[in-house]
Amino acid sequence: MTMKSLSICRSCLCRCVDQPRRFKKIGKIFVPSVGPGYDDTRIRPWNRHNVRQRKDGASYDRMWSAAVTSKPHAVSVTSYNEWGEGTQIEPAKKHRSWKGERYKSYDPHESTFYLKATRSWSKKFKEDQCLDLGDARGEL
Repeated sequence: MTMKSLSICRSCLCRCVDQPRRFKKIGKIFVPSVGPGYDDTRIRPWNRHNVRQRKDGASYDRMWSAAVTSKPHAVSVTSYNEWGEGTQIEPAKKHRSWKGERYKSYDPHESTFYLKATRSWSKKFKEDQCLDLGDARGEL
């Protein structure tokens, strides 16, 4: 696969359902990107209008649900450890840096909450894709 055949949709996942068909018509694949939320005000204080709250995991679930429902070729996760933009899903606990910066945890959930959600949604994506491929070949 070349980069010209890959397109990534990073926003408007509510419109995911039509995207794979539209991309296929122009010879590209559809790869939606999901994330737990977004808050880069620590590094870009003027950017508050782009903050997307995590809503206790509901935002991540909503994005994954839309992505999986669209039956894409793959799903991109933004990101694993981007603390500056608040998109991290790696294990987290409350912490204060030596500079006094505060880092949030996923309370009341455990530190691996988003990794477990990613595992669960990835499994659903793989299961759904395999079923669809089997149905298409008449093997199931």
